[in-house]
Amino acid sequence: FETPKIEMVRTCGLGALALGLIAGRAGRPARWTMLDRAVAAWLAVEFLATLFSVSPRVSVVGETRQREGLLTSLALVGLYFAAHDAFARPGRVRLALDLVLGLATVVGLYAIAQVAGQDPFQWRRAAVYAGSYVRPFATLGHPNLLGLLSAAAACIALALAVSGKRGVSRWLRGGAAGLLVIVTILTLSRAAWLGLGA
Repeated sequence: FETPKIEMVRTCGLGALALGLIAGRAGRPARWTMLDRAVAAWLAVEFLATLFSVSPRVSVVGETRQREGLLTSLALVGLYFAAHDAFARPGRVRLALDLVLGLATVVGLYAIAQVAGQDPFQWRRAAVYAGSYVRPFATLGHPNLLGLLSAAAACIALALAVSGKRGVSRWLRGGAAGLLVIVTILTLSRAAWLGLGA
């Protein structure tokens, strides 16, 4: 699944970077935050690494199976600054977090189906614990990645549930937090457990 995913990231990110440059906004926030500076520094390091690389082609494009190179880094910077512009207003941030939470909840439900033995697909090379327990990975390919997503999304869900107005949406976010905590535990990913605890 890596090649189509990274090509989508590159297409969207480089397109966002190009549109931002045309509009004169990309890489020039009104006020630079520490995170903006860190992103710029990271990209500068990527440029230097590519410039002095033993294999410039691999540094620009990436390997066949792992497409992390300067093009991907530029795309990620494009997505970062596009998100920076798009979510400048607080209401938009909450909407984006709800979208992330909804999608993570769907992935969590798929993981629960895997644990229950109801996965419609026959996967090869699954992570098995103690000879019989197949650690869920949902659509992410590995339980550790699922644990990372579910732990982070559980924290988002809890924060939104606690800070939101009373009503159905608060209960839905709380339920999503509970589901995602359970999924994090089921992955048996110790790093995800530590992240969730923190």
